[in-house]
Amino acid sequence: MKRSGHSGLTEPDVGSGASGGLKTTARRDGDSWILNGQKKWIGNATFGDLTVVWAKDVADGQFKGFVVANDTPGFSTTKLEDKIALRIVQNALITLDDVRVPEADRLQHANSFRDTAEVLRMTRAGVAWMAVGCARGAYENVVVGTMRAPVAAAGSRPRTGSAFLTGQSMVHRPDAGNGRVREGIARR
Repeated sequence: MKRSGHSGLTEPDVGSGASGGLKTTARRDGDSWILNGQKKWIGNATFGDLTVVWAKDVADGQFKGFVVANDTPGFSTTKLEDKIALRIVQNALITLDDVRVPEADRLQHANSFRDTAEVLRMTRAGVAWMAVGCARGAYENVVVGTMRAPVAAAGSRPRTGSAFLTGQSMVHRPDAGNGRVREGIARR
């Protein structure tokens, strides 16, 4: 059986800069842990099966990771609406209200922010490339997209018996330019 999962580190008031202070807490209670707090901008959490929740242990102040089934009592998600970018991903606000997680579902080798940072280190290049893709998409939609219609219209507009752009040497030969403009630039 296939199951989907995601990671829940980012918080409403902290962002992904968790080293400054994670607010989601984990409290040991016998053979289980009680998680309380919120996670925000968690991709696909509205329909996923499992979430790795990062929380601060109230006893030692260290970060710990827990695998939480999304149907656990006290675990709820709210889909975030009206996003600007990456709209294909359904981001969610996760609320953890006394979510009980067995000790067996704690990531046994994730016991500090350093361990959490190792996970982040492996994902940051992908996040950076997503930002580049969003910037390129914005550029193409705004700059290139807004220029297509006027250029297409200008190319079909008649001018002294030929299409408007056909007689424009700057369009076909950017190096041709106006002689006076080139002379003015050369004098600078």
